Amino acid sequence: MNTSLITNLPRRTRFEEIFTNLIPQTQGLDIVTSDIDVTAFLPYASQWNGIQKTRIIIGHPATTSSRKDLSDHIWDYNESTIEFAKMVTDDLTALETVRNLIQTGRIEIRAYQKDRLRAAAYLFKASQNGNTGFVGSSDFTEEGLKYPIEINAQLDAEQCRHLAELFETLFKASYDISPEIVRQIDRHTHNFTPHDVYLKSLYEYFRGREITTGVWEQQHSVVYRILSEYQKDAYRQLLRIAHRYEGALLCDGVGLGKTFVALMLIERMVHERKRVAVIVPKSTREAVWEVLIRRLIPTARGVFGSQIVVYNHTDLLRGASKDRDFAAEMEEIRKQSDVIVVDEAHSFRNLSSQRNQKLFDLTENKLVFLLTATPINNSLFDLQHLMEFFTRRNDARFAHLGINSIRGHLILKEQAIDAKMGVALAEEEENNDVITPDYDVAEAERILQDDTLFREVVVQRSRSYVKKREQSHTAQLLFPMRQPPTVAAYSLKSTYGGLLKNIRTVFDRDDPQLKLPIYYPRAYARKPAESSEDRKEENRQRQIVGLIRTTMLKRFESSWKAFQYTCEDLLLKLLAALNSLDPARYDKWRESNALLFYAVEKHMKERYDSPADAEETEEDDLIDLYADSVPILDKRLFKIKEMLNDIEKDLNLLVTFLTHLDGLSAASDTKIQKLIDLLSYDPLMSCHKVIIFTEFRDTARYLFSTLQEKGIKHLFEIDSSTKADRLEIIRRLAPFYNYDTEEKHKKALANPIRVLISTDILAEGLNLQDAFLMVNYDLHWNPVRLMQRIGRIDRRMNLETEAQIKEARPVEKDLRGKAWFWNFLPPDELNDLLSLYRRVSHKVLRISETTGLEGEQLLTPEDHFNTLKNFNEAYEGKVSTEEQLRLLLNEALKDNPGLEETLQTMPGRIFSAKDSPFQSTGIFACYRFPSPNNKSNAENLGELKWYFLPDHATVPITSLEEIDKFIVSEKNTPWKSGHPIQERRERLKLIEQHIKTQELRIRKTTTMAQVAGDKDVTNRLQLVAWMDIS
Repeated sequence: MNTSLITNLPRRTRFEEIFTNLIPQTQGLDIVTSDIDVTAFLPYASQWNGIQKTRIIIGHPATTSSRKDLSDHIWDYNESTIEFAKMVTDDLTALETVRNLIQTGRIEIRAYQKDRLRAAAYLFKASQNGNTGFVGSSDFTEEGLKYPIEINAQLDAEQCRHLAELFETLFKASYDISPEIVRQIDRHTHNFTPHDVYLKSLYEYFRGREITTGVWEQQHSVVYRILSEYQKDAYRQLLRIAHRYEGALLCDGVGLGKTFVALMLIERMVHERKRVAVIVPKSTREAVWEVLIRRLIPTARGVFGSQIVVYNHTDLLRGASKDRDFAAEMEEIRKQSDVIVVDEAHSFRNLSSQRNQKLFDLTENKLVFLLTATPINNSLFDLQHLMEFFTRRNDARFAHLGINSIRGHLILKEQAIDAKMGVALAEEEENNDVITPDYDVAEAERILQDDTLFREVVVQRSRSYVKKREQSHTAQLLFPMRQPPTVAAYSLKSTYGGLLKNIRTVFDRDDPQLKLPIYYPRAYARKPAESSEDRKEENRQRQIVGLIRTTMLKRFESSWKAFQYTCEDLLLKLLAALNSLDPARYDKWRESNALLFYAVEKHMKERYDSPADAEETEEDDLIDLYADSVPILDKRLFKIKEMLNDIEKDLNLLVTFLTHLDGLSAASDTKIQKLIDLLSYDPLMSCHKVIIFTEFRDTARYLFSTLQEKGIKHLFEIDSSTKADRLEIIRRLAPFYNYDTEEKHKKALANPIRVLISTDILAEGLNLQDAFLMVNYDLHWNPVRLMQRIGRIDRRMNLETEAQIKEARPVEKDLRGKAWFWNFLPPDELNDLLSLYRRVSHKVLRISETTGLEGEQLLTPEDHFNTLKNFNEAYEGKVSTEEQLRLLLNEALKDNPGLEETLQTMPGRIFSAKDSPFQSTGIFACYRFPSPNNKSNAENLGELKWYFLPDHATVPITSLEEIDKFIVSEKNTPWKSGHPIQERRERLKLIEQHIKTQELRIRKTTTMAQVAGDKDVTNRLQLVAWMDIS
């Protein structure tokens, strides 16, 4: 005989087609299968009524030890396939037809457990054409009937007779499991009441919540599941430290995700019903903190709820305005908050600053978490000043460690650092002033790594450690490869001409021509300072003069325009002093320099709409910080005439500078011309996103206007006075790494920034790594700040975000994962500059021409204040929605002892429908997210969340309180549907799309396969229950 081989491969005789064609002609059907999938009936259910009798024998290819093992296997297999079928259609009407056929005896299903059964066979019995038989690998499952690589053979008449005899033998040796199949179908096709769905949703929401803290992180924390292992380590360590000392420091390097560790701490504090105040730089409040808190900590009430409030660093010292009273809000924080989290905490290291004292007052009796990549800037005492926010300046706080004095301990460490650096307190040949190097932060941190005190209160890991720590885990941890920095060479001499030589003379330390008497009046005292207060004041004035000279030198290097404006600012200050001390002399000087004075006033109007626009102090403002008013001096005590002479000499010197500078332009500025060339012709900088950092606002604005005139497109400049929405600017430069909503994302893409010029207001805490090019336009006077700048693009990469960028910008495919840097340096004049810096500041700046560095609220203002004011009322005197729902569920479980088992054994994706209590209608759904460790069981459940999507809306509501108003149901609430099934499913897809794009994108432990779902239901995004509110 000729035996036909049948598969489901294309262009061959397909078994599925033969099966479909034979069903209408068949009066009886016998099936032997090693697995059964009751959803395999679904495509043929309407035709199955024509078959008078169907008999199915189920076995299993593996040896089973008991009937129970085989029955459990059949049950589990069908559970997964029915759940998957519901995902595909949610219409199980055809399965009800199958159940009816089983109940009437027209379909009989038996299980064969005696021996292993490893094949499939089908015997179609027709009234006219005889029997048709097949044997092969196609089990009676959806996959078996459709999967391409299934091989079957058609039998001849004699073989069909032998198959019939074998079937009868197996049938007699098997046992009936039809009632179990009916029960399984019934549990999925059951008409669940609205009350059933409501209780199921409540039960799953609270399931396992009231257990140990460790399990809370695994089962309920949103943030914990997206943390890498090293971040989880930090979280646990910080909790331990804070438990002992009421505070801790997280000092991981730039770009290692300190923000997410802090968010985990905040989420934990909210879980413990603590009230948290978060104090952050203005540049990161909206762009980073508020976005992430909204997204990741939904358990907080209100916008940030009465549990979390977020403030700028600068808000601490702000007073009252017509909109808000910041002083009153700070007082509410001091009285009522439990926890304070400070980002970029090094901004508070200056013990004598008002900002430091204000934060010290706020942190009393609080749990304090401080975040900074740079705890040490100028000395180890920076670290001590940060620790004092929780040690409360108790110098003996660590006596139990053998450290009887924190300060004494750090003095010894400072000496060790000095010795390591080979610093001797040597005197210069010309005088007795001490010359010291800029503080070696890296060396300080290396010495502290093994220090008992440091380890006791600080969590700090290097990037190298982090990479090794993550190697043993499946999650990929990637950072960009930093390319060797490129020197962008220019010539100060070509730009400034002879002015460079004049600067050296002017800033001579032994006999400086620029005296600055209004900043150093004690230099003109008739008698030496006698009291300690007078000596302290004289030293302060001397330091101010040093700071101003240093600032002028830095601005001279930065740009001729910044130096020009500094000279103008200083000239106006000196003129004000001259006018105050000798009006007649002032009038004479101004009259003789009228044209210059007119030009200066014109520049002032061009530079500022209002000099007070800047909320954050930049280096530019140093001169403005001092001598806001001319000191009143007694002629008997001070040499006023000599002061006036020096003021006029300074004025004339500044006129000389300004006259020379008036002849300069961008065309003769070799530095900016170098930048223009790079932005126009460099293969990378001419077409990709680039960030240009400068220390000074005036330089930034000069760069912007010049580049704009040169036709550089998609250009923007930001400094502390910029009035534009800072968050919008950040998104326009880096839309993918600052994703919030799809609407905002599209808006940012439609109006991109390619070249962003910024002062250091954007140098901390921001994710700007959509760009991979960075320019340091000034010399690296502050190495710590340099590393902060670099950290804006040299940050941890997100694989999903990187894929999105590559899809949107294919030209960057081979460039992503690298970072390029340009350092502007004047090679020919570098030694002159460093020598000047040394003489002016009494410090040695170590710079390498090769590397650039040696070595390596949704609330309104009123609501925001009221939220703070009502801390106690919200959490001590009022039961929350969640607590009310917990009480309701507990009452139901108490009234019905069997309810918990019923709820536990309900299938997934249970559905009901009810009338809406309001005019608004929609779809409710609650989803169980995949577990963080990819093991779904009673101890490792993923988070469950509620969603309600109103009709005609595209973004679901996720507030528990709001959703409960729609779905709350009683036992007698009737089942009533209004939306057709396809319309319901379309609305459900919108909710799932929101979950995928707005929530799962930040859950690194969730794969797209888990989101999409498959027949393995154990660990994917699962729809637990849903309801049509019509």
